[in-house]
Amino acid sequence: MFEELFAPLKIGNYEIKNRLMVSPLATRLPDEYSYMTQRCIDHYVRRAKGGFGLIGVGFSAVMKSGRAQGNQLGIWCDEMISGHKELVDAVHAEGAKIFCQLHHAGREIKGGMPEPGEPVSASPTQCRLNGVIPRELTVEEIYEIVSAFGDAAVRAKKAGYDHVEIHAGNGYLINQFLSANSNKRTDDYGGSIGNRARILTEIIKDCKEKCGSEYPVSVRLNGDEHIQDGITSDECATFAIIAEESGACLINLTVSCYPTVEWMYLPGAFKQGYNAYISETVKKVVKIPVVCNGRISDPYVAVNILRSGKADIISLGRGQLAEPEFPNKIKAGLLDELCPCVACNQGCGLGPTMPNIGYVTCMVNPRTGNENLYAPKKTVSEKNVAVVGAGPGGMMAAWTVAANGHKVVLLEKSKKLGGQFNYACTSPGKQDIARIIPYYSTMCKKYNVDIR
Repeated sequence: MFEELFAPLKIGNYEIKNRLMVSPLATRLPDEYSYMTQRCIDHYVRRAKGGFGLIGVGFSAVMKSGRAQGNQLGIWCDEMISGHKELVDAVHAEGAKIFCQLHHAGREIKGGMPEPGEPVSASPTQCRLNGVIPRELTVEEIYEIVSAFGDAAVRAKKAGYDHVEIHAGNGYLINQFLSANSNKRTDDYGGSIGNRARILTEIIKDCKEKCGSEYPVSVRLNGDEHIQDGITSDECATFAIIAEESGACLINLTVSCYPTVEWMYLPGAFKQGYNAYISETVKKVVKIPVVCNGRISDPYVAVNILRSGKADIISLGRGQLAEPEFPNKIKAGLLDELCPCVACNQGCGLGPTMPNIGYVTCMVNPRTGNENLYAPKKTVSEKNVAVVGAGPGGMMAAWTVAANGHKVVLLEKSKKLGGQFNYACTSPGKQDIARIIPYYSTMCKKYNVDIR
């Protein structure tokens, strides 16, 4: 049924084992100085063990002054290479390929970091994220940024990454040059589509010149900014053609910028795979692989996108935070054991939890962001355990304790499992929350929880 999900695919000069990819999301798991941490390594290795063919490492700053936020990964100096190499080696040991996404925030600076950089951009157009009016970059400064991307690519190659990706989406610096909404320049870097794309083509070529022509470079493009005079799917397709002609090996698509962030993390009221129209548009005009993103956590939706020719790779963002074993469970036919993403936005991306806690979490998977701390541990001393209350917390606790080898009795006074989730899912647009109750029930049955 899902053969297409597990077909190998060539990307540049290497091959991935399946069509399932971990989207390069920000995790805030690096330290405050942007260096790799063991916690960050554990997070990605968990997804590699889960069977994903390709792991995207979220935006790595190519310049210290180009960071977007605190605890963002960096790759602007040679001292950072060793931490990246530890990650790459650990992921490769689990049979997955991995790429490093290179990034410069431009005017999109959220703060919360030591020595924040100056907001800069293609033009002095106000940023609706932080309200600042950035300083317009000089041509000489553009050359420096282009070179910084190339130098960062060299470090990524030394660390062992299978390829690098240029982040040209989500309103960050390269996106600011591509978009007519933010780029008002009248020199060689503004005006026509070719001029607005000049910085991107120069970065691709600089990476290729410094890393070798065979080293793969992909591009993440904004498929639809959802703002006036912003990038549309048709214009994105044009940028994809330009990127391919400049040497890009893959197009990874995203949507929106921070003024329209609701499109980046759409809630459950929107159907899964809502961005497939963008990947379909781009795939018609390029020969290199195209990645589809957009609230995908159902294997049937994923395989439909591949079969209909709308994309070559399915990227999971929030979906893999909820279920890091998505590929393995599908391959084993354990569809009932897939922990569903309910699109609640509570602990991922820009939800209200992540800025408060300081790192990525997941409402339905408490191990996310704490992979080593909450790793399953089989007991050497079996106990009889009672869990009182079969709400989501009680059900999660019950099957987790049972999976660790204890005998568990789950006590619930009402006639239904799931607690307040039974009410939460009845509101318009909240229907996906109902998917978590059957999952918890399946896991309780699998580990012989005695439900009373």
